[in-house]
Amino acid sequence: MPKFLDLTGKGFNYLSVLSYAGKNAAKENMWRCKCVCGAIVILRTKVLPRGLTKSCGCMKSEIISKTHIKHGHTSHNDILNRTYQSWISMKQRCDNPKRNQFKDYGGRGIKICDRWLASYENFLADMGERPEGLTLERNNVNGNYEPLNCRWATRKDQSNNKRDSKKFEFGEAFLTITEICAKFKLNVNTFRSRVRRGHSVLESIEYYKAVREYDKLQVTATTTESSDAVS
Repeated sequence: MPKFLDLTGKGFNYLSVLSYAGKNAAKENMWRCKCVCGAIVILRTKVLPRGLTKSCGCMKSEIISKTHIKHGHTSHNDILNRTYQSWISMKQRCDNPKRNQFKDYGGRGIKICDRWLASYENFLADMGERPEGLTLERNNVNGNYEPLNCRWATRKDQSNNKRDSKKFEFGEAFLTITEICAKFKLNVNTFRSRVRRGHSVLESIEYYKAVREYDKLQVTATTTESSDAVS
C-alpha cells in the first residue's frame, strides 16, 4: 500500500490545501483546497502535485485566451463556449462532491483521463468543437471520460444510453422503450406505464395500435353522422 502523502498546508498553482477530506468511492484520498479566488473545492491527491488541476475553474478566461490564439477562436465564439462548458461540467461531475450529479459519476468511480485533466486544449484537440444541440456522451456508461469512450451525442442518444435504459428484444434488434415508441409513434409515458404494470412490449404495441384504430373509427363515425344530420 502506498505511503500516505500529507498535503495539508501545501500550495499547488492557484490552490492551497486546507485539510484532508477522506476518501471517495474509488478509495482515493481527497483534499479540501482553497483557490486564490476564495472558492473551496475537494480534489484527489494525484491532480495536485502533477498540476492536473490548477484552480477551482476560475482560470477559464486565461485558458480561453490561450486557446483563442492557438486555435483562432474569438472571445464571442458560441462554439468555443459550448465546448469549454462541456469540459468544465465533466470535471465537476467527476471531481466535485458538492455537485448533485457527483454520486452518478465521481461517486461511482468514473474518472477523467490524465490528458483531459491536464488541459482544455487537449480535450478540444481530441473531441473537436461541440456541435450545436449535442452533448458529451460516453459510449460505455460505466467507463471513464477518455477519447476512445466519448463522442458528441443528441439528448435522445443519451436517453437511450442510460444505465437504467433497459432494452427489449424486438425482431432481430434490441430497442429501448423510447426507440420503440418513436418507431410506432406511441406516447412514451403511457407505454412505459403499461409495460411496468406487467404487460409485454409486443402486447402493449398491439393494444395501442388497436386503440388508435378504434379512435379513427370513432372519428369517422362521428363525421358521417354529422354529414347525415346536415343532409
